[in-house]
Amino acid sequence: MTTDQRLQRIERMLSELLQEKRKTTWVNGQVITELTGWDKEKMRSMRDQGVLKFKRSGVKTIKYALESVPEQFIIKSAIK
Repeated sequence: MTTDQRLQRIERMLSELLQEKRKTTWVNGQVITELTGWDKEKMRSMRDQGVLKFKRSGVKTIKYALESVPEQFIIKSAIK
């Protein structure tokens, strides 16, 4: 195995490991409204436009992918 092949193999393995660590963080709407200041209508609008990644869990519950909130809309730090 040549050095280039070894480096490619290492790079592929590192890439796979990084993909495993990139898990989606699902949060309820309250977390998003606290971060962005949006009301329910704005949340619905952003969902409809495809800005926010979401999934329905149960009849009335919607979970949002925290990573899908564009940084320019975050007005409050998530870290307390």
